[in-house]
Formats: sequence, C-alpha cells, structure tokens
Amino acid sequence: MNKISPILLLVLSLAAAGAVRAEVLTFDDLVDDRLWQSTAMPTEYGGLYWVGWNYYSWENYPYSAHSGDTRLLHQTMWPPSKPSPNAIYSDSPATPFSFDGAWFAGYSSFDYPKSVSFELYRNGELVHQSEWLTPTSTSTFLASGYSGAIDRVVVLGDVSFAAMDDFQFHFISSVPEPETYAMMFAGLALIALRGRKRRLQAQNDGAVRML
Repeated sequence: MNKISPILLLVLSLAAAGAVRAEVLTFDDLVDDRLWQSTAMPTEYGGLYWVGWNYYSWENYPYSAHSGDTRLLHQTMWPPSKPSPNAIYSDSPATPFSFDGAWFAGYSSFDYPKSVSFELYRNGELVHQSEWLTPTSTSTFLASGYSGAIDRVVVLGDVSFAAMDDFQFHFISSVPEPETYAMMFAGLALIALRGRKRRLQAQNDGAVRML
C-alpha cells in the first residue's frame, strides 16, 4: 500500500487555506410581478451589500432574464464615461471576493447604442475595468476579466437600459479556519517525525557497519 507523503499533506493543507466557495445569485427567490413596478434590493443579499439596485419579475422585452424571471435594474442613466451610482460590495475589505461576471439584456439601437462595463475595487483602489458590452434582447454574459481579490463592483454605463441577472462570484477565505491550521501543523509534525526516523535509522545503520 502506497504511503501518502507528508509533504503532500502539507500542500493539501495550504490549498485548503485558499479555498473558495462558488456562488451564483439568480435573484429568483425575490419576486415582484407587479406590472411596471420594481422593489429595492435588500441591503444585504447573498452575503453582499447592494446599493442602487431594484428587482422585478414581470416580462419586459427586451430586458430578458437569463434564468428564472427575476432580474435587477437601476433607474438612473449615466453617460458611459462616468460611474453609475450603484455598488455591490462585501461587508469589509477583510472579506474579499472574486467576481466572475454577470448576464445582461437590454435596449440598444444602431443610432443610440447602450453599453455596460464593470469597475472592480480593492481597499478603495480601482484594480480593473472589464470590456464593454452592448446588451441585446438575448441575455449575454459580461466577464469581469479579473480573478484577483476585490471588495466592490460598480457597473458603468447606461444601466437604466440593461437588466442584470445571475451574478457570479466566489468568496475568498483570506484567513484560514482553525481546522486548516490543525492540518498544517499535523503535516509539519509528520515531516519532522519522518525526518527523525530517517536520522535514527541512519545512525543505527552506521553503528552496525562499525561492528
């Protein structure tokens, strides 16, 4: 039977310290099917905080949902060169997350194109801006294009002409759990024990050769 290397155990322990938990917020547990009405997002939802977003569930072409019926919208239009007054953020910089992207559908025309983009922040500093997406009636994924840790997402552009759905992100465990430390120390102890056994064996072998 093959033995598991203590070094491998340590590597697995370290990997567990940086593990992430995948989330896709579909918003379908939030329902507002009143025609031409919408409801403000809860301040805290899905482990994140939401500012400037409403949700609704009624059919509204071309603002198609990607999954289910509920999607988000913002009521204020801003020029693409300025950030819109909205934000999705964690409770503190100590609880960062990695943002994959979200799905958008909306209104645009050849004469009056609309577009949206993401700005990603960490500790108040802009760390990345995504590509621009021109929404259509078919929900399309806008990737953030950034895999690093952030604590705030801002959607730029004509957000009043786009509906957002299926917000995809990962919480990042920046501080290892106590169980992770236990695994790391166990791995180090195994390495130390194995090294001690090898030294003792080498000493015994040397003593036998001298006899």
